[in-house]
Amino acid sequence: MKFLKKILLAAALILGGVALFFVLIVGIIFVFPAKTAEKTAFGISFSKIQTENLKLNWQETFLAILDDLKVRNFRLASYWSEIEPQKNQFLWNDLDWQINEVKKREGKIILVLGRKQFRWPECFIPEWAVNLPLEEQRKAVIEFIEKTVKRYKNEKTIWAWQVENEPLFPFGDCPERNKKFWDEEITKVRSLDNSRPIITTDSGEFSFWLNAANRGDIFGTTLYRIVKNKFIPGYLSYEFIPASFYQKKANLILFLFPKLKNIIIIELQAEPWALVSVDPLEKQFQTMNLERFKRTVNYAKEIGYPETYFWGAEWWYWLKTKHNQPEFWEAAKTVFNK
Repeated sequence: MKFLKKILLAAALILGGVALFFVLIVGIIFVFPAKTAEKTAFGISFSKIQTENLKLNWQETFLAILDDLKVRNFRLASYWSEIEPQKNQFLWNDLDWQINEVKKREGKIILVLGRKQFRWPECFIPEWAVNLPLEEQRKAVIEFIEKTVKRYKNEKTIWAWQVENEPLFPFGDCPERNKKFWDEEITKVRSLDNSRPIITTDSGEFSFWLNAANRGDIFGTTLYRIVKNKFIPGYLSYEFIPASFYQKKANLILFLFPKLKNIIIIELQAEPWALVSVDPLEKQFQTMNLERFKRTVNYAKEIGYPETYFWGAEWWYWLKTKHNQPEFWEAAKTVFNK
Protein backbone atom coordinates (compact mmCIF):
# COMPACT_ATOMS: atom_id res chain seq x y z
CA MET A 1 0.00 0.00 0.00
CA LYS A 2 2.82 2.41 0.88
CA PHE A 3 4.52 1.52 -2.39
CA LEU A 4 1.32 2.34 -4.32
CA LYS A 5 1.05 5.68 -2.52
CA LYS A 6 4.62 6.53 -3.51
CA ILE A 7 3.87 5.70 -7.14
CA LEU A 8 0.70 7.84 -7.11
CA LEU A 9 2.57 10.70 -5.44
CA ALA A 10 5.37 10.52 -8.01
CA ALA A 11 2.83 10.46 -10.84
CA ALA A 12 1.02 13.46 -9.36
CA LEU A 13 4.27 15.39 -9.06
CA ILE A 14 5.20 14.61 -12.67
CA LEU A 15 1.77 15.59 -13.97
CA GLY A 16 1.84 18.72 -11.83
CA GLY A 17 5.25 19.61 -13.23
CA VAL A 18 4.05 19.10 -16.80
CA ALA A 19 0.95 21.22 -16.14
CA LEU A 20 3.07 23.95 -14.57
CA PHE A 21 5.37 23.88 -17.58
CA PHE A 22 2.50 24.45 -20.01
CA VAL A 23 0.98 27.18 -17.81
CA LEU A 24 4.39 28.87 -17.74
CA ILE A 25 4.76 28.67 -21.52
CA VAL A 26 1.26 30.05 -22.10
CA GLY A 27 1.96 32.83 -19.62
CA ILE A 28 5.21 33.71 -21.33
CA ILE A 29 3.60 33.87 -24.78
CA PHE A 30 0.27 35.51 -24.00
CA VAL A 31 0.45 37.32 -20.65
CA PHE A 32 3.85 38.91 -20.07
CA PRO A 33 4.32 42.05 -22.17
CA ALA A 34 6.91 41.84 -24.94
CA LYS A 35 9.78 44.32 -24.98
CA THR A 36 12.10 44.65 -27.95
CA ALA A 37 15.08 46.81 -28.86
CA GLU A 38 14.48 49.65 -31.30
CA LYS A 39 17.22 48.25 -33.55
CA THR A 40 19.12 44.97 -33.73
CA ALA A 41 22.89 45.21 -34.28
CA PHE A 42 24.11 42.29 -36.40
CA GLY A 43 27.49 40.60 -36.20
CA ILE A 44 29.04 37.24 -37.01
CA SER A 45 30.74 34.36 -35.22
CA PHE A 46 33.96 33.78 -37.15
CA SER A 47 35.80 30.47 -37.01
CA LYS A 48 39.28 30.06 -38.51
CA ILE A 49 38.80 26.29 -38.17
CA GLN A 50 35.60 26.39 -40.23
CA THR A 51 37.30 28.28 -43.06
CA GLU A 52 40.03 25.63 -43.09
CA ASN A 53 37.38 22.89 -43.18
CA LEU A 54 36.01 24.58 -46.30
CA LYS A 55 39.53 24.90 -47.76
CA LEU A 56 39.35 28.68 -47.76
CA ASN A 57 42.15 31.10 -47.02
CA TRP A 58 41.08 32.15 -43.54
CA GLN A 59 42.73 35.58 -43.61
CA GLU A 60 41.25 36.40 -47.01
CA THR A 61 37.84 35.32 -45.74
CA PHE A 62 38.16 37.41 -42.59
CA LEU A 63 39.18 40.52 -44.52
CA ALA A 64 36.30 40.04 -46.96
CA ILE A 65 33.88 39.90 -44.03
CA LEU A 66 35.42 43.08 -42.63
CA ASP A 67 35.81 45.11 -45.81
CA ASP A 68 33.19 43.82 -48.24
CA LEU A 69 30.38 42.90 -45.86
CA LYS A 70 31.41 45.73 -43.50
CA VAL A 71 30.89 43.61 -40.39
CA ARG A 72 31.98 45.36 -37.20
CA ASN A 73 30.64 43.06 -34.47
CA PHE A 74 32.50 39.78 -34.03
CA ARG A 75 32.51 36.76 -31.79
CA LEU A 76 35.94 35.13 -31.94
CA ALA A 77 37.19 31.83 -30.55
CA SER A 78 40.36 31.13 -28.58
CA TYR A 79 40.82 27.49 -29.56
CA TRP A 80 42.92 25.82 -26.85
CA SER A 81 44.15 23.05 -29.18
CA GLU A 82 45.51 25.63 -31.65
CA ILE A 83 46.95 28.15 -29.21
CA GLU A 84 48.65 25.69 -26.83
CA PRO A 85 49.45 22.64 -29.01
CA GLN A 86 52.32 21.77 -26.66
CA LYS A 87 52.12 22.37 -22.93
CA ASN A 88 53.33 25.89 -22.08
CA GLN A 89 54.09 26.65 -25.75
CA PHE A 90 51.66 29.29 -26.96
CA LEU A 91 50.85 30.36 -30.52
CA TRP A 92 48.90 33.61 -30.29
CA ASN A 93 49.68 35.04 -33.74
CA ASP A 94 46.46 34.06 -35.52
CA LEU A 95 44.17 35.37 -32.80
CA ASP A 96 46.31 38.51 -32.42
CA TRP A 97 45.90 39.12 -36.14
CA GLN A 98 42.11 38.81 -36.03
CA ILE A 99 41.83 41.15 -33.06
CA ASN A 100 44.14 43.72 -34.64
CA GLU A 101 42.24 43.74 -37.94
CA VAL A 102 38.95 44.39 -36.13
CA LYS A 103 40.69 47.04 -34.02
CA LYS A 104 41.94 48.87 -37.14
CA ARG A 105 38.33 49.26 -38.28
CA GLU A 106 37.02 50.26 -34.84
CA GLY A 107 34.94 47.12 -34.48
CA LYS A 108 34.18 45.23 -31.29
CA ILE A 109 34.71 41.65 -30.17
CA ILE A 110 33.25 39.04 -27.87
CA LEU A 111 36.10 36.64 -27.07
CA VAL A 112 35.17 33.08 -26.11
CA LEU A 113 37.26 31.53 -23.35
CA GLY A 114 37.72 27.94 -22.20
CA ARG A 115 37.63 24.38 -23.41
CA LYS A 116 34.25 24.32 -25.17
CA GLN A 117 34.05 26.74 -28.08
CA PHE A 118 31.92 27.02 -31.20
CA ARG A 119 32.23 24.62 -34.17
CA TRP A 120 32.70 20.87 -34.11
CA PRO A 121 33.97 19.01 -32.10
CA GLU A 122 32.94 21.78 -29.64
CA CYS A 123 35.65 20.93 -27.11
CA PHE A 124 39.07 21.82 -28.51
CA ILE A 125 41.48 19.99 -26.21
CA PRO A 126 45.16 19.74 -27.21
CA GLU A 127 46.52 16.21 -27.56
CA TRP A 128 48.77 16.58 -24.52
CA ALA A 129 45.72 17.28 -22.33
CA VAL A 130 43.17 14.81 -23.75
CA ASN A 131 44.09 11.90 -21.49
CA LEU A 132 44.88 13.88 -18.36
CA PRO A 133 42.87 12.95 -15.26
CA LEU A 134 39.81 15.18 -15.21
CA GLU A 135 40.99 17.28 -12.25
CA GLU A 136 44.32 17.92 -13.96
CA GLN A 137 42.60 18.81 -17.23
CA ARG A 138 40.35 21.28 -15.41
CA LYS A 139 43.41 22.88 -13.81
CA ALA A 140 45.01 23.19 -17.27
CA VAL A 141 41.82 24.82 -18.64
CA ILE A 142 41.84 27.39 -15.83
CA GLU A 143 45.51 28.12 -16.53
CA PHE A 144 44.77 28.59 -20.23
CA ILE A 145 41.88 30.95 -19.45
CA GLU A 146 44.16 32.94 -17.15
CA LYS A 147 46.83 33.25 -19.86
CA THR A 148 44.21 34.38 -22.41
CA VAL A 149 42.57 37.00 -20.20
CA LYS A 150 45.89 38.44 -19.06
CA ARG A 151 47.06 38.72 -22.66
CA TYR A 152 43.98 40.54 -23.94
CA LYS A 153 42.44 42.38 -21.00
CA ASN A 154 43.97 45.69 -22.12
CA GLU A 155 42.48 45.33 -25.62
CA LYS A 156 39.60 47.83 -25.66
CA THR A 157 38.26 46.19 -28.84
CA ILE A 158 37.18 43.22 -26.70
CA TRP A 159 34.05 44.37 -24.91
CA ALA A 160 32.94 41.07 -23.32
CA TRP A 161 34.22 37.63 -22.31
CA GLN A 162 32.10 34.60 -23.13
CA VAL A 163 33.06 31.85 -20.68
CA GLU A 164 32.67 28.49 -22.46
CA ASN A 165 30.09 27.85 -25.19
CA GLU A 166 26.87 26.14 -24.09
CA PRO A 167 28.79 24.07 -21.49
CA LEU A 168 25.61 22.54 -20.04
CA PHE A 169 24.16 21.55 -23.42
CA PRO A 170 24.92 17.88 -24.28
CA PHE A 171 26.35 18.43 -27.74
CA GLY A 172 29.87 17.81 -28.98
CA ASP A 173 32.84 15.60 -28.16
CA CYS A 174 33.35 16.82 -24.61
CA PRO A 175 34.45 15.12 -21.40
CA GLU A 176 31.81 16.53 -19.03
CA ARG A 177 29.04 18.95 -18.17
CA ASN A 178 29.83 20.39 -14.78
CA LYS A 179 28.16 23.44 -13.22
CA LYS A 180 30.64 23.67 -10.38
CA PHE A 181 33.61 23.81 -12.75
CA TRP A 182 31.86 26.39 -14.93
CA ASP A 183 31.42 28.51 -11.80
CA GLU A 184 35.15 28.19 -11.10
CA GLU A 185 35.97 29.41 -14.60
CA ILE A 186 33.61 32.39 -14.29
CA THR A 187 35.04 33.26 -10.86
CA LYS A 188 38.57 33.12 -12.28
CA VAL A 189 37.68 35.49 -15.13
CA ARG A 190 35.99 37.95 -12.76
CA SER A 191 39.06 37.91 -10.50
CA LEU A 192 41.31 38.73 -13.46
CA ASP A 193 39.11 41.39 -15.08
CA ASN A 194 35.96 42.88 -13.60
CA SER A 195 35.76 45.69 -16.16
CA ARG A 196 33.90 43.65 -18.81
CA PRO A 197 30.61 41.77 -18.73
CA ILE A 198 30.65 37.98 -18.79
CA ILE A 199 28.40 36.28 -21.34
CA THR A 200 26.99 32.83 -20.59
CA THR A 201 25.22 30.79 -23.27
CA ASP A 202 22.75 27.97 -23.74
CA SER A 203 20.51 26.38 -26.35
CA GLY A 204 17.51 28.40 -27.45
CA GLU A 205 15.39 25.36 -28.26
CA PHE A 206 16.28 22.86 -25.52
CA SER A 207 16.82 24.97 -22.41
CA PHE A 208 14.84 27.12 -19.99
CA TRP A 209 18.02 29.30 -19.75
CA LEU A 210 17.86 29.33 -15.96
CA ASN A 211 21.21 27.69 -15.18
CA ALA A 212 23.10 29.84 -17.67
CA ALA A 213 21.31 33.16 -17.21
CA ASN A 214 21.91 33.36 -13.46
CA ARG A 215 25.68 32.96 -13.88
CA GLY A 216 26.56 35.82 -16.21
CA ASP A 217 25.98 39.52 -16.85
CA ILE A 218 24.58 38.94 -20.35
CA PHE A 219 22.90 35.79 -21.63
CA GLY A 220 23.39 34.55 -25.18
CA THR A 221 20.97 32.11 -26.78
CA THR A 222 21.39 30.07 -29.93
CA LEU A 223 18.57 30.25 -32.47
CA TYR A 224 18.21 27.47 -35.05
CA ARG A 225 15.25 27.25 -37.39
CA ILE A 226 15.72 23.83 -38.99
CA VAL A 227 17.83 20.97 -37.62
CA LYS A 228 18.35 17.24 -37.75
CA ASN A 229 17.35 15.20 -34.72
CA LYS A 230 18.60 11.66 -34.13
CA PHE A 231 15.24 10.69 -32.63
CA ILE A 232 13.12 11.93 -35.55
CA PRO A 233 13.60 11.00 -39.23
CA GLY A 234 14.24 13.86 -41.60
CA TYR A 235 14.56 17.47 -40.50
CA LEU A 236 12.88 19.19 -37.58
CA SER A 237 11.66 22.73 -38.20
CA TYR A 238 11.12 25.32 -35.49
CA GLU A 239 9.67 27.85 -37.89
CA PHE A 240 6.26 27.47 -36.24
CA ILE A 241 7.59 29.20 -33.08
CA PRO A 242 6.49 32.86 -33.10
CA ALA A 243 9.00 35.63 -32.41
CA SER A 244 6.92 36.59 -29.40
CA PHE A 245 8.00 33.34 -27.71
CA TYR A 246 11.63 34.50 -27.60
CA GLN A 247 10.63 38.03 -26.63
CA LYS A 248 8.57 36.94 -23.67
CA LYS A 249 10.92 34.19 -22.61
CA ALA A 250 13.60 36.87 -22.41
CA ASN A 251 11.31 39.15 -20.42
CA LEU A 252 10.67 36.39 -17.91
CA ILE A 253 14.38 35.64 -17.50
CA LEU A 254 15.18 39.34 -17.05
CA PHE A 255 12.41 39.50 -14.44
CA LEU A 256 13.76 36.47 -12.56
CA PHE A 257 17.38 37.68 -12.71
CA PRO A 258 17.29 41.49 -12.38
CA LYS A 259 21.11 41.68 -12.32
CA LEU A 260 21.20 40.33 -15.87
CA LYS A 261 21.93 43.26 -18.19
CA ASN A 262 20.61 41.85 -21.45
CA ILE A 263 19.88 38.87 -23.67
CA ILE A 264 21.36 38.48 -27.16
CA ILE A 265 21.30 35.92 -29.98
CA ILE A 266 24.82 34.49 -29.97
CA GLU A 267 24.25 32.07 -32.89
CA LEU A 268 21.62 32.71 -35.54
CA GLN A 269 21.49 29.85 -38.04
CA ALA A 270 22.33 31.14 -41.52
CA GLU A 271 23.94 28.03 -43.01
CA PRO A 272 22.65 24.51 -43.69
CA TRP A 273 22.26 21.77 -41.13
CA ALA A 274 24.59 19.63 -43.20
CA LEU A 275 28.23 18.74 -43.79
CA VAL A 276 28.84 21.68 -46.06
CA SER A 277 32.30 20.52 -47.13
CA VAL A 278 30.91 17.10 -48.17
CA ASP A 279 27.18 17.18 -48.93
CA PRO A 280 26.00 18.26 -52.43
CA LEU A 281 24.60 21.76 -52.70
CA GLU A 282 21.11 20.41 -53.38
CA LYS A 283 21.07 18.82 -49.94
CA GLN A 284 22.49 21.92 -48.30
CA PHE A 285 19.81 24.13 -49.83
CA GLN A 286 17.11 21.91 -48.31
CA THR A 287 17.82 23.47 -44.91
CA MET A 288 19.17 26.89 -45.92
CA ASN A 289 18.12 28.61 -49.10
CA LEU A 290 18.02 32.29 -49.93
CA GLU A 291 14.34 32.70 -49.07
CA ARG A 292 14.84 31.03 -45.68
CA PHE A 293 17.87 33.26 -45.04
CA LYS A 294 15.78 36.38 -45.64
CA ARG A 295 12.98 35.05 -43.40
CA THR A 296 15.54 34.33 -40.69
CA VAL A 297 16.90 37.89 -40.82
CA ASN A 298 13.39 39.31 -40.52
CA TYR A 299 12.60 36.89 -37.70
CA ALA A 300 15.63 38.07 -35.73
CA LYS A 301 14.60 41.69 -36.26
CA GLU A 302 11.10 40.86 -35.06
CA ILE A 303 12.44 39.20 -31.91
CA GLY A 304 14.24 42.47 -31.26
CA TYR A 305 17.18 41.49 -29.10
CA PRO A 306 19.82 44.25 -29.11
CA GLU A 307 22.54 42.11 -30.74
CA THR A 308 22.47 39.11 -33.07
CA TYR A 309 25.47 37.11 -34.32
CA PHE A 310 25.11 35.14 -37.55
CA TRP A 311 26.31 31.56 -37.87
CA GLY A 312 27.46 30.87 -41.42
CA ALA A 313 29.50 33.72 -42.94
CA GLU A 314 32.26 31.28 -43.88
CA TRP A 315 29.70 29.27 -45.88
CA TRP A 316 28.47 32.38 -47.70
CA TYR A 317 32.04 33.13 -48.80
CA TRP A 318 32.61 29.48 -49.77
CA LEU A 319 29.53 29.56 -52.01
CA LYS A 320 30.67 32.81 -53.59
CA THR A 321 34.31 31.88 -54.24
CA LYS A 322 34.21 28.10 -54.72
CA HIS A 323 30.83 27.70 -56.42
CA ASN A 324 30.26 31.06 -58.10
CA GLN A 325 27.04 31.54 -56.13
CA PRO A 326 27.27 34.99 -54.49
CA GLU A 327 23.57 35.31 -53.65
CA PHE A 328 23.90 34.75 -49.90
CA TRP A 329 26.92 37.05 -49.72
CA GLU A 330 25.06 39.80 -51.56
CA ALA A 331 21.99 39.33 -49.38
CA ALA A 332 24.18 39.64 -46.29
CA LYS A 333 25.54 42.93 -47.64
CA THR A 334 22.08 44.42 -47.40
CA VAL A 335 22.09 43.57 -43.68
CA PHE A 336 25.53 44.98 -42.85
CA ASN A 337 26.13 47.74 -45.45
CA LYS A 338 23.82 50.30 -43.92
